[in-house]
Amino acid sequence: MSLFTIIMLASFAIVPLISLIFLLNETKPKKNIVIGVTLPNEALADEEIKSELSRYRLFMLAVTVISVLLLVPLAFIKGMGLMMTILLSWLLLYLIALGVVYAVFNTRLRRIKKQRRYLIVSSSERVFDPGIRRGLKPQMSRLWFLPPVIICFVPVLLSYLLRPQEELLGYLILGASFASVAVLGFFLYPVIYRQRMDVVGSDTALNTVLSNVRLMGWARMWLWLSWGMAVYAVLAWVSIYKPIVFGIITAVFTGFILCLAVYVEMTVRREQESLQKKAGDEYVDDDAHWIFGMFYYNPQDRHYFINNRVGINMGVNLGRPAGMITMVVLLLLLLAMPLIGVYMMKIEAEPRVAEYTGEAVSIIHVNEQFRIKYSEIEEIKLLEKLPQISRIAGTGLENLAEGRYNIEGFGSGKICLNPNLPPFVLIKTHDGLYMFNLMTESATKDAFMRIKTGPVGIAPAA
Repeated sequence: MSLFTIIMLASFAIVPLISLIFLLNETKPKKNIVIGVTLPNEALADEEIKSELSRYRLFMLAVTVISVLLLVPLAFIKGMGLMMTILLSWLLLYLIALGVVYAVFNTRLRRIKKQRRYLIVSSSERVFDPGIRRGLKPQMSRLWFLPPVIICFVPVLLSYLLRPQEELLGYLILGASFASVAVLGFFLYPVIYRQRMDVVGSDTALNTVLSNVRLMGWARMWLWLSWGMAVYAVLAWVSIYKPIVFGIITAVFTGFILCLAVYVEMTVRREQESLQKKAGDEYVDDDAHWIFGMFYYNPQDRHYFINNRVGINMGVNLGRPAGMITMVVLLLLLLAMPLIGVYMMKIEAEPRVAEYTGEAVSIIHVNEQFRIKYSEIEEIKLLEKLPQISRIAGTGLENLAEGRYNIEGFGSGKICLNPNLPPFVLIKTHDGLYMFNLMTESATKDAFMRIKTGPVGIAPAA
């Protein structure tokens, strides 16, 4: 079992473990809501409801444990494409299982609530407290999000000045990817101020405090995420030629993002839980607009985005056409996740071949990866051992490295090879560096000899 496989499985195993933290927290009342159902204080002391909450915790724990244990056999699967297909199918089934369990217990609590005829303060009207906005903390300037955007593109400028020009496109893509997070923060941060504020009763002061808790949590999340991405962009550029250092930095950054998300969300939830107790017997019930406590549907609400009732997250209003379209698209993308693994399997299975003409050789894998003219070749070597390589842009699978990489001892260049299948053909031209191998050792050696002698024909794929 390779280190890459261990890291991959561990990354997926974190998902149910973190999810469990939030799912178990759903049994603690915030704004009188437990598992998506609004209940008065007297209902929270109901023994049947307590029993349902205990069963919910048990079921969620069981789903988590079983899901993590199912990952263990995947450590022995060969082929990253097959592993990713199974992992993404596993993730899809896990999310479905969570949704089913949550929906079942949400339905059970609703039934008990109806049978007991617990008081409903407001189930169909939109509850609004106009006094809240007068006490909201000032909205943070969006200019705070601009420096991270600029910093994310610093590596692009440095690459233009200090590194080979052929690397520029790769760094431009990376810079744009990093900057997109800060750009999202720039546009999404103010959106929450246009949504309905938190209302738990007639106490405007309490409603204002609850709303500020959500707003500040939302602001901290986006601001820290944006600046964290900027720092990571610079550190990634500095360490891109040092795979071990780059891996450590990436692991630390990933841990930072996870800890930040958990910390901010749980901090806001604790505040909501604490402040809810001060509301006494007052509470707002809009369960009628929440399908299974998860999906908001209200055609009378003009908002596209809607604040989740608990925590800081936002969703879409399925009662609006745009909201329904968004949900359908997201659902289709979710169902299509395993196809990513299927595509990776196709790429892995596709042979790497060398095609020759009288003046050049082309390395083909799915499509042409690069073309080298014989007249431009300055040096050609057959390497029995793969030099240390680090990806700049392209594919980096366990048995396929393709795209632009830094090749230790030689510089940056284009490669198309299986890192686990020596030997490797290294070609230096007037304006570039290339490295490849074919599907077998003999095919690679044959290609090496034919390129040295200016061959005509097609090198065997196997």
